[in-house]
Amino acid sequence: MSERIYNITGFKHVKQPDNQKVLKYTWSQLERFLFYPRSPLTQKNDQVAWSPSLFVGRRKNENSTELSLLVADIDHALTWATVKDFLERNKIQSLMYSSFSHRIKTKQNPKAEDRFRVVLPLSKPIPRRFWQYYHKALVQWFKDSFDVTIDSSTSDPARAYFAGYATEHYQTCSIPGDHWGDYWDALSHRQYKKTQEEIEKKRQIAKERREKFEAHKEHMEKQH
Repeated sequence: MSERIYNITGFKHVKQPDNQKVLKYTWSQLERFLFYPRSPLTQKNDQVAWSPSLFVGRRKNENSTELSLLVADIDHALTWATVKDFLERNKIQSLMYSSFSHRIKTKQNPKAEDRFRVVLPLSKPIPRRFWQYYHKALVQWFKDSFDVTIDSSTSDPARAYFAGYATEHYQTCSIPGDHWGDYWDALSHRQYKKTQEEIEKKRQIAKERREKFEAHKEHMEKQH
């Protein structure tokens, strides 16, 4: 059986959305790309970045076509050790690598907390129209597993992430285990059904309000 390929988009500079290249990696090749200890740059926005999405044209939400990986951006509330231990104990195939400001005191990270990313493989590329349900599934899974809410900005399908940079506290970890692609499919379907039920409930409430308004209007007209 051929090894699964993950298609991502690489950016030489994150602020240059047109300067992109499609990269086709096996899981081990993706690990080497993300974990490579690049030398830190003075200007953060000059760093190499990547996106789990493919694009038609420049990097914009509406130009995203498909995504092949889930990415959790952990900026606070969870430690590297806590997440790593959980993923290892549950044998969940994943990649972890620290962010540029990991354990470094900055204006955005005044307590020098752990800041890192968790990359999880999907069973197949996901069309952009379904992405929101996979992201909701990931957020709910972290909430159920760790009782925390992860960075919601990763719901943006065009979101780009910096690759690994060998800062003072740079960390990486490749966790072998089961491929959870089918599990994410099931969780996303659950989120899809939940969303549709919420939409239908709102539609029904709006319908009932219109009917009450029309009944009241008709009653007032009869009074005159």
